[in-house]
Amino acid sequence: MDRRINKTKKILKNSLVDLMEVKDFRKITVTDLTEKSDINRGTFYLHYADIYDMIEKLEDETIDIINEKVKYHSDSIQQNSYFPLLMDISSYLKDDYRFYKALLGVGGDIGYLHKIKGAMTKTFYIHSSGNFKNIKDKSILEAAASFIISGGIGIFQDWLRDDCRQPADKIIMGLETLFINK
Repeated sequence: MDRRINKTKKILKNSLVDLMEVKDFRKITVTDLTEKSDINRGTFYLHYADIYDMIEKLEDETIDIINEKVKYHSDSIQQNSYFPLLMDISSYLKDDYRFYKALLGVGGDIGYLHKIKGAMTKTFYIHSSGNFKNIKDKSILEAAASFIISGGIGIFQDWLRDDCRQPADKIIMGLETLFINK
């Protein structure tokens, strides 16, 4: 992608985060965003249909990246080790934590939580279900997937809300020890 396009999208994203930190995203207008970013409305519309389209594209990009990370770490997942994957995801989230904190926070997009949970559930069945082969009842497997994924998302939300102060490896190793009994 053209460097100018990347730069424009980065400025728009950073301005969106600034606004989301003080305002519910549903109340942010294109005018608010373009004034904050000092970018022409026409330039905004070259990339996005509206604020919702922008947020949806950013969310979809995140889900795609996380899915790629899951695929990359599928061997360790099959060995029942989630540490490398979770460290990779935490590093990714921390690099842009203000965005994820705003997106997953009070004024963020609750629909994103459902979207990411759905994507992670699908990925769970592809990459982790072998770790639960002793569970024959599909409803129990679904409950286990919901528990693990919702808990993981909640932990990342709390970590982001706390500005990533706790070392991710400490949290992840503690959870892995708790659940795997190492």
